[in-house]
Amino acid sequence: MAGLIGATQFSTARLPEAEREAVVRETIWRPLYGMDIEPDAETPLEFDFRLLTLPGLHCQQSRISRARLQRDRRFAAHGRDYMALVCFQDGPAGVVCGGVEVEVAAGDAFLVHGMEAARFHVPSSQYVCLDLERSALLERAGLPSLPPVTVIPRTDPALVVLLRYARELLSDEVTQSSPELSRLALRHVQDLLALALNGRKADVQHKLEPGLRELRMREARQLIHEHLADPELSLDGVARSLGISRRYVQRLFEQEGSSFSREVLHQRLGRARHLLTHPLFRNWTITRIALEVGFSDLSYFNRCFRRTFHATPTEMRRLRETANESTHQSRVDGAWVQAGRDGRELPYR
Repeated sequence: MAGLIGATQFSTARLPEAEREAVVRETIWRPLYGMDIEPDAETPLEFDFRLLTLPGLHCQQSRISRARLQRDRRFAAHGRDYMALVCFQDGPAGVVCGGVEVEVAAGDAFLVHGMEAARFHVPSSQYVCLDLERSALLERAGLPSLPPVTVIPRTDPALVVLLRYARELLSDEVTQSSPELSRLALRHVQDLLALALNGRKADVQHKLEPGLRELRMREARQLIHEHLADPELSLDGVARSLGISRRYVQRLFEQEGSSFSREVLHQRLGRARHLLTHPLFRNWTITRIALEVGFSDLSYFNRCFRRTFHATPTEMRRLRETANESTHQSRVDGAWVQAGRDGRELPYR
């Protein structure tokens, strides 16, 4: 896809109302999407735009006021051969593309062909838009073609994961700066959209399920990380947040030779070690650190910590405070790496 690789932001907030339509049309909608924009006559145009451009993928999260968008044949003829997946948080949205007219409910997504003449009546809403090359999507999905408009219900599991992943990508600076991770991100988006389009087919599901499992595991670990301080963190709660069954979450960890409870303990101990050895937290008591990472029982925390790192929390702190770095660094870090499950270092973000 054309355009600079990286993230771009734009907002009409500081523009005079009289200039907004022209600026948005000439800087965003025409050059990127070959479309004209006509704001609602009774509503001043508001548009907050964040775009991530990766090779083969545009990922956009924006907010727009009520408006009418149109791409005529003049723009469609020289446009990119891409498909756009759009999901408005509020709705409904009216879509006319390739002779097909549909009304899309709030939260549902629609996939349209970027080279077809089209009209969109969009609500005042936040929305996510993903653009990717049509030929690559068709190949990944194993489909000969796609209709001008395809509606995907908000309850589709692959769509739920895809939208969450898209929002995560927009704030993931590591992926944005790595060509290898950018290619992997594109493949994840293609796989999830392919599943949403025809995931009921057994052969497609078998082909794409590993990528979906990988994303689910990533989300599960991230949720655990975000809620470490909560002593009520549970398998059921993570499953509800992800919109999947508790048994599916259990299988994710089992396939990696672990379990949900081991992962929680693994992350909590890694976080505790970081707090104990970081100078910014030298005045924190052992009890405060234990509570901060989700342990409600200090004795249990001490036992788990000693079993994992071969030192009590107090001893670990003393080693870092009093020992010579060159003599004792390898001893402390060696125990830490050894404690990592399957050789993976304990997290300490």
